[in-house]
Amino acid sequence: MSWKNTLPYFAWQTLRYAKNGAHFRRLWSYRRRWSDSFRPGRNSVADELPWINFPALLYLEQHLRPENKVFEFGGGGSTLFFCKNVAEVATVEDHSEWFDILTRTVREKGYGTGKVF
Repeated sequence: MSWKNTLPYFAWQTLRYAKNGAHFRRLWSYRRRWSDSFRPGRNSVADELPWINFPALLYLEQHLRPENKVFEFGGGGSTLFFCKNVAEVATVEDHSEWFDILTRTVREKGYGTGKVF
Protein backbone atom coordinates (compact mmCIF):
# COMPACT_ATOMS: atom_id res chain seq x y z
CA MET A 1 0.00 0.00 0.00
CA SER A 2 1.26 3.45 -0.87
CA TRP A 3 1.92 5.97 1.91
CA LYS A 4 -0.57 8.26 0.16
CA ASN A 5 -3.36 5.72 0.76
CA THR A 6 -2.91 5.67 4.55
CA LEU A 7 -4.81 7.43 7.32
CA PRO A 8 -1.61 9.08 8.64
CA TYR A 9 -1.10 10.67 5.20
CA PHE A 10 -4.68 11.93 5.19
CA ALA A 11 -4.23 13.31 8.71
CA TRP A 12 -0.97 15.00 7.73
CA GLN A 13 -2.56 16.59 4.65
CA THR A 14 -5.57 17.69 6.68
CA LEU A 15 -3.34 19.36 9.27
CA ARG A 16 -1.18 20.86 6.54
CA TYR A 17 -4.03 22.53 4.66
CA ALA A 18 -6.53 23.36 7.42
CA LYS A 19 -6.80 27.10 7.97
CA ASN A 20 -8.32 26.80 11.44
CA GLY A 21 -10.08 24.33 13.73
CA ALA A 22 -13.42 24.54 11.94
CA HIS A 23 -11.76 24.01 8.57
CA PHE A 24 -9.83 21.02 9.98
CA ARG A 25 -13.06 19.42 11.20
CA ARG A 26 -14.71 19.93 7.81
CA LEU A 27 -11.74 18.39 5.96
CA TRP A 28 -11.51 15.55 8.49
CA SER A 29 -15.19 14.75 7.86
CA TYR A 30 -14.18 13.49 4.37
CA ARG A 31 -11.90 10.76 5.73
CA ARG A 32 -14.47 7.95 5.31
CA ARG A 33 -15.19 8.85 1.67
CA TRP A 34 -11.47 9.23 1.02
CA SER A 35 -10.65 5.87 2.62
CA ASP A 36 -13.48 4.11 0.78
CA SER A 37 -12.18 5.44 -2.54
CA PHE A 38 -9.16 3.09 -2.31
CA ARG A 39 -11.17 -0.12 -2.07
CA PRO A 40 -10.74 -2.61 -4.92
CA GLY A 41 -12.95 -1.97 -7.92
CA ARG A 42 -13.59 1.63 -6.94
CA ASN A 43 -13.18 4.34 -9.56
CA SER A 44 -15.12 7.40 -10.64
CA VAL A 45 -17.12 5.50 -13.29
CA ALA A 46 -18.05 2.60 -10.99
CA ASP A 47 -18.97 5.12 -8.26
CA GLU A 48 -20.72 7.42 -10.75
CA LEU A 49 -18.88 10.42 -9.32
CA PRO A 50 -16.89 13.28 -10.82
CA TRP A 51 -13.14 13.14 -10.35
CA ILE A 52 -12.94 16.26 -8.18
CA ASN A 53 -12.07 17.01 -4.58
CA PHE A 54 -14.57 16.30 -1.80
CA PRO A 55 -15.51 19.92 -1.00
CA ALA A 56 -16.33 20.51 -4.70
CA LEU A 57 -18.34 17.28 -4.81
CA LEU A 58 -20.25 18.30 -1.68
CA TYR A 59 -21.00 21.67 -3.29
CA LEU A 60 -22.43 19.94 -6.38
CA GLU A 61 -24.45 17.51 -4.27
CA GLN A 62 -25.98 20.42 -2.36
CA HIS A 63 -26.59 22.79 -5.29
CA LEU A 64 -27.53 20.73 -8.34
CA ARG A 65 -31.23 20.79 -9.09
CA PRO A 66 -33.32 18.41 -11.21
CA GLU A 67 -34.09 21.23 -13.65
CA ASN A 68 -30.40 22.09 -14.28
CA LYS A 69 -28.62 21.41 -17.57
CA VAL A 70 -24.92 20.52 -17.67
CA PHE A 71 -22.32 20.82 -20.42
CA GLU A 72 -18.99 19.10 -19.82
CA PHE A 73 -15.75 18.45 -21.68
CA GLY A 74 -14.66 14.86 -21.18
CA GLY A 75 -16.98 12.14 -20.03
CA GLY A 76 -16.73 9.56 -17.29
CA GLY A 77 -18.01 9.24 -13.75
CA SER A 78 -19.10 12.87 -13.84
CA THR A 79 -21.37 12.18 -16.82
CA LEU A 80 -23.13 9.42 -14.89
CA PHE A 81 -23.31 11.60 -11.76
CA PHE A 82 -24.87 14.47 -13.69
CA CYS A 83 -27.28 12.17 -15.56
CA LYS A 84 -28.67 11.07 -12.19
CA ASN A 85 -29.01 14.59 -10.82
CA VAL A 86 -30.02 17.03 -13.57
CA ALA A 87 -32.47 17.37 -16.46
CA GLU A 88 -29.96 17.22 -19.31
CA VAL A 89 -26.26 16.47 -19.78
CA ALA A 90 -24.22 17.25 -22.89
CA THR A 91 -20.72 15.79 -22.90
CA VAL A 92 -17.96 16.37 -25.44
CA GLU A 93 -15.65 13.36 -25.74
CA ASP A 94 -12.89 13.01 -28.34
CA HIS A 95 -11.79 9.43 -27.63
CA SER A 96 -13.99 7.29 -29.90
CA GLU A 97 -13.65 4.01 -27.98
CA TRP A 98 -14.40 5.70 -24.67
CA PHE A 99 -17.29 7.53 -26.36
CA ASP A 100 -18.83 4.17 -27.33
CA ILE A 101 -18.37 2.72 -23.84
CA LEU A 102 -19.80 5.80 -22.14
CA THR A 103 -22.76 6.04 -24.51
CA ARG A 104 -23.56 2.36 -23.96
CA THR A 105 -23.26 2.77 -20.17
CA VAL A 106 -25.58 5.78 -20.14
CA ARG A 107 -28.18 3.83 -22.15
CA GLU A 108 -27.83 0.63 -20.10
CA LYS A 109 -28.37 2.53 -16.86
CA GLY A 110 -31.46 4.18 -18.31
CA TYR A 111 -30.08 7.69 -18.12
CA GLY A 112 -32.02 9.00 -21.09
CA THR A 113 -30.98 12.61 -20.57
CA GLY A 114 -27.33 12.09 -21.37
CA LYS A 115 -26.03 13.28 -24.71
CA VAL A 116 -22.44 12.37 -25.55
CA PHE A 117 -20.87 14.15 -28.54
